[in-house]
Formats: sequence, C-alpha cells, structure tokens
Amino acid sequence: MTAYIKDSIVSLATPRGVGAISVVRVSGDSLCSLFFKLTGIKKPKYRHCYYSKILSKKNTLIDRAVAVFFNSPNSFTGEDVIEISCHGGEVIYKQIINTLIFYGCREAEKGEFSKRAFLNRKMSLVEAEATNSIIKATSPFGVKKGLLGLEGKVKDSLAYLKENLLSLLTVLEHELDFSEDEITHLKKTDIKNRLIDIEKRVSLLFSTSVIDKKLNSGFRVSIVGPPNAGKSSLFNSILGFNKSIVYPEKGTTRDSVEAFLEIDSLPVLLVDTAGFWKGKDSLDRLGISKTLDEIHQSDLLVVLDEKNPKKFIKSLGALNRPCIEVISKADLKKRSQKFSVSSLKNKNIDKLLTKISTCIKSTFLGESRFITTERQSILLKRFLASLAPIIKDFESLDVVVIASSIRFALEPLDEILGEAFNDAVLNNIFKNFCVGK
Repeated sequence: MTAYIKDSIVSLATPRGVGAISVVRVSGDSLCSLFFKLTGIKKPKYRHCYYSKILSKKNTLIDRAVAVFFNSPNSFTGEDVIEISCHGGEVIYKQIINTLIFYGCREAEKGEFSKRAFLNRKMSLVEAEATNSIIKATSPFGVKKGLLGLEGKVKDSLAYLKENLLSLLTVLEHELDFSEDEITHLKKTDIKNRLIDIEKRVSLLFSTSVIDKKLNSGFRVSIVGPPNAGKSSLFNSILGFNKSIVYPEKGTTRDSVEAFLEIDSLPVLLVDTAGFWKGKDSLDRLGISKTLDEIHQSDLLVVLDEKNPKKFIKSLGALNRPCIEVISKADLKKRSQKFSVSSLKNKNIDKLLTKISTCIKSTFLGESRFITTERQSILLKRFLASLAPIIKDFESLDVVVIASSIRFALEPLDEILGEAFNDAVLNNIFKNFCVGK
C-alpha cells in the first residue's frame, strides 16, 4: 500500500444493465473484515472462489454469488481486492455497492483501479494505457497491437533507449572532470554517433506507430477522381445501399459524404469526395477545397478514373500516402489489364475491399508497428525535437551544454514510462478509462 491512497473504493466492473452476471470490485487496505461482513467467512483463502451468501448491512440475504479475496500485494491493484460475481441486473449489484458504501467504501473514479495498480508498481504507465486501448478496441487488430503494449514490448523498447542515453550521460559527466583539451575527438565523435543512432531508433518508433484513436475511429479511406468517374456509385456499391446521390451530370457531389464500416475486421471510415475540377462558381470552388483537405487527411486513397488513374494522381502532386488505382465502369466496355470495377454489376468490389484491407495492414499494421496513445505520440515528437539541436550543433557545444541538453531530452521519455508524473497528468490519463477499471 502506498502513502498516496488510504481509503477503499468500490465499483461495478462489468457493463451496466441486464445480463447474466455483474461483477462488483473493491480495492483497499485490510479488507478481510469487510469480506467477513459481506459473506460471513472469517479467514478466506486467497484467490479462492467461494459460492456464498452476500449479506446486507442488516444481515439479510442480497444474493448468492461467487466471492473471491485477493490479498495484497498479489492482486491487480497491489492492495487487498474483493470481487463478487452476482446475478445480473441493476437491483442486485446496486444493493451490494450500497452495502459496501455503508461499510466505509466510496465509489471509484474513472480508471482508479488502474491508477492504484500503477502507483503500487503493479504495471507501468505504458501498460496501463495499453490496457485501456484493448478495452476500447473496435477491431481484432486493435486488441493485437494493444497486447504488445501490455506485454511490455513498447515499454522495453523505450527503456532500452533511455538506458543508452543515461550511459552517454555517465560518460559525459565523467569527462567533466577533465579539460576540453583532454577530451579526445574520437570520444566526441563516438558520442555523437550514438546520439544519431538513438535519434534514428526513436524516429523509426515514431514513424511506425499507430495512434490508438485511429484503430477506434477508423482508417480514413477516400474515393477520389475526376468528375463523373463513378465515385458515388462505387461508394454506394461498397456500402450496399444508396447514401450518395448519383446523377449523370458532372459535379453532383459537392461535399464529402462519410460512412463507417468494417473491412476484413478493420475499422474504416469511407469517404466519397467531390469531383476534382476547375470551379465554375464559389460553391464549386468550396467543394474542390474540401476535396483537397480530405485528400490530405486521408490514410489511403482509392483513385478512380475511366481511363488513367495514374494521370489523375500526378495532377494532385506529391501526396505521400498510399493509393489504389482503379478503372471504373468496367461494364461499359472491355478494359485493359489494369484493375477495374463495375459498381452497376458489383464486379470486382470484393477484390477492391481486399486491396484496401491489404494496403491498410501492410502500411499501418505490420509486425514492426506498435500502438501509441496521443499523449505518447506527442512526447515522442518532443523527444525528437529536443535531440535534434544537440546533434546539429554538437561540434560547437561544450560538454556541460551537451550533458544538460541530454538531461532535458530524457524528460519526455520519463513521462511516457511514468517515471516522472504529477497528479494532473495522471488524472488526465486515467479519466479516459472506464469506472470499473
């Protein structure tokens, strides 16, 4: 038990509403007496399931349920923990929680069980955030990537880089005992090369990270192309119903239309964009502007054209994002060997969906990638920004400045790993967790 927390907390650990089972969780200090009041069992075996009466403050029966006692520090939070699996429905679990509040517990805040686990060193901050990512995942890939964080792979990668920086700092602080003239050029070159290597490793981690929000809100896939290429027809064909207006006249779609769907268990936000053409009036120009904004916000572009998608891609300039080239209206005439679809006859729509899922997996969800929260991503970016000027001006900096700059660069890594924190930061992180976690 840490000095930070003295009281006992209680919460429902399962979703509210009607269900087969509800789980009530309690965490605190010295809960044996509380377990006895609830169940009549004086000396419970640790981590043993008791099928027991659950008693009210008046010693009347609330329910017959499974009760488990976890002793400190061998529990999720590192404190004594009681978990009661009672019959589902709101009446029973509310009676149990009200009884526990009568005995001195208070209702837990969002994420407070996980926060106590972190403060009691049962999990790192990276692992706590990974747990939340798993709970909120909307796809199997979100769960898979979250598990990497829970298994400590993300934490271990960052901890390794931090140890390398600390090792360099030790060398530099040792060199402070000598004059600048006594520090060999070889030593300074070696230190700079090691800093460059660390920068490359963190840049790789940053560039191959996927912010977990993307795995929840969906990968943004936009259908783009010239006017009357069949974008809205393709959009509707993929969805299986008419959401976008389809009309023979060019420029029918003047605003983006969005729809959320799953493609091969991947969350995708599919976007039908306005046609890209020279604006005739202010409304046209607004549609074009929105299309360009949409292109830059997208994770993947499906470029649709009747003849040459590649030509349209070139007209957009440097995109720096993956594109799938598709020839439209395959039902009208025989197309070339290039990939083509017919929205009217649903030809090759399944193949297009496979191409989309394959591209998302290879680009964003490869084995080398890991999930970061938005907080972690910002801190990684800050770390790189701190390291860049050290490397750039290394030859002109004296040892004292280099050592001081490295200490400053270490701060965001400490914040990611939870080795430097304050209450405001922790509250901001854990407020996004569910109450029973």
